[in-house]
Amino acid sequence: MFKRIRISRIAKFVFILAVIAVGLFAYKFGVFDNSPKKGTLTVHFIDVGQGHATLLEIHNHYALIDGGDADSVIILTEYLEHIGVEKLDYVIATHYDTDHLYGIVNIMYRFDVGEILAPEYKVNTKIYRSFRNALKAIDKTSRQPKIGEVIELYDAKLTCVSPVGDEYKDENDYSIGFRIEYGEKSFLICGDATRYSEEDMLSNDINIDSDVYLVSHHGSSTSSTKKFLEAVTPAISVISVGADNEYGHPTKKVMKRLKAVDSKIYRTDKLGNIIISTNGNNLNVKCDNNKNVFDASESKKVNYVVNMNSGIYHNKKCDSVADMSKYNKLYFYGTKEELNKMGYKSCKKCNP
Repeated sequence: MFKRIRISRIAKFVFILAVIAVGLFAYKFGVFDNSPKKGTLTVHFIDVGQGHATLLEIHNHYALIDGGDADSVIILTEYLEHIGVEKLDYVIATHYDTDHLYGIVNIMYRFDVGEILAPEYKVNTKIYRSFRNALKAIDKTSRQPKIGEVIELYDAKLTCVSPVGDEYKDENDYSIGFRIEYGEKSFLICGDATRYSEEDMLSNDINIDSDVYLVSHHGSSTSSTKKFLEAVTPAISVISVGADNEYGHPTKKVMKRLKAVDSKIYRTDKLGNIIISTNGNNLNVKCDNNKNVFDASESKKVNYVVNMNSGIYHNKKCDSVADMSKYNKLYFYGTKEELNKMGYKSCKKCNP
């Protein structure tokens, strides 16, 4: 009896040691993974020239932040089609400047879109009116998220960080900003917010610390202040900007500030599309060296050109198109029925 009891105790002791050993092995080699991150968040900073368009992609879920200007409509649309986007969970207009909003209008007609987020302020411009018309045509409304509000894109989280105030003189300061989190990595995108909006974020103790920072207002000296960058501490800074642009973006002042915080700088005018992916623990950066596979001048998918001033749509070879200001042009992929529903009328000259 004594020996049987002794053997039983030894067996139990050995069993416990075996369980501990297996547990340590599993922990070391990742057999049991407690991390909630099982995929990849890919952030596409699309080269749309002097403008901005960023696509968030995770587990076949997508969010588009801004859409570039008139010259980039085809580039943006074909980019989304090329990577297989069929539905956008979120479409976010940070603010209503043409170089951010124009492409969004076309995207709203061409893709199935979920929620549309946009600022509450209004502006008397043609592109803004087109945006409002597009909302009506697809039977959608837009809303401005609240500070601290979190929206989820699969298991990535987007926290609204701006605008904090509601009495800004510069419309750029009403730009909606988001801090995007996935695992331990984060991205900060604040549209064209200037130092006044940045000061409000800082004074309200909003968490803007981020690994990747989309440099606000394309590198304008009125944004990305020293204090703001010291709070962001970006390891990587992306500048969405057009080559040899008339504004001198990015400015030397901002470039100096970015270097002062030891941020590695990537520019779309130098590198083309900049694609940053993360598994929640690491960052991977790819660039296409400015060799865009989409050429707006050669695309055969542009069915119509809409004059936003006259409200008339034309065949792209119509003589009227050549005389049209580029700021009045809306390149539209679609049918006559869709255009008629939007309230536009067919050109009697070219009869598209």
